[in-house]
Amino acid sequence: MWFLIVVFFALSVSVFGDLRENIISAYASQVVEGQRIVVEQSEKGTKVRYEKILRKGYNEIVKVVAPDFFEWAYLDGKTYVVFENEMKRSPAMIVDMERKFMKCLASTPTELSTAVVDYNGNKAYKVEVKNKSATYVGIFLKPSFLLVKLNVQRANGQLTITYNSIKKVPAFYFEKVIEKFKVINTPPSAMEIEVWKMIYHLNNVSITSIRVNDISIVLVKGVTKSVGEIVVYLFEGKSISTDDLVSQFKSKGFSSLSAEEKGINMVFVSKIKDVQKLKKWVKFVLKGSSF
Repeated sequence: MWFLIVVFFALSVSVFGDLRENIISAYASQVVEGQRIVVEQSEKGTKVRYEKILRKGYNEIVKVVAPDFFEWAYLDGKTYVVFENEMKRSPAMIVDMERKFMKCLASTPTELSTAVVDYNGNKAYKVEVKNKSATYVGIFLKPSFLLVKLNVQRANGQLTITYNSIKKVPAFYFEKVIEKFKVINTPPSAMEIEVWKMIYHLNNVSITSIRVNDISIVLVKGVTKSVGEIVVYLFEGKSISTDDLVSQFKSKGFSSLSAEEKGINMVFVSKIKDVQKLKKWVKFVLKGSSF
């Protein structure tokens, strides 16, 4: 009896090991195009994104079509922001949970399990892996090994990726799309990094660049749940007094404060009456929270 149990356990481990290797190998060699819905849930509420994706192995181009348009790419270990026909290095690494899941699967997770399940009338593999930071549950269709759903449970909330459609495309298609872009590998400037922080933490974002007395000023306008509508003025150097700007905005009934990061001066302006909430939000944004 014990001998049979040990043999069954050994076979189960072997089968899962083969399945894991097959999934990892298939994902790394796939060239796919698809549409997906990303739902993030946390204490702050629920965010929903609609994305189009073109992926070759781990390299990918992701186009967020709603609620705010944003296009980015991951190529050979670097992430880029896409502006029309240019790809510029992103000021911070952009994280795709699919990539983190596959990295966890390929490493040595704390726990792992698999099962064959029915997914919308199709046979699929359900793969669950855990590490210290998250639990991942992925659904891969049989026999294509296409990832069609991923749930990530973390201490601060959960994220779910669901593909509405996904299909394999020829490898040359990805290459042809990449050829259309001018890839710029120049490291991002200090201004780009600070503007990026604002964009990441705001919704309904608009960016305007103006010149006042030969001084370039970037205006980032958006909305955040904690402080409402906010405008951030960013500029280099000391040619403009941040104290004077803050005083002017306060005299007009706005809440305002200033900050400085790596030579970039920032003035924050909001209609919120609770200045402490504004200070708390600014501190959170500038502390370098995870992207």
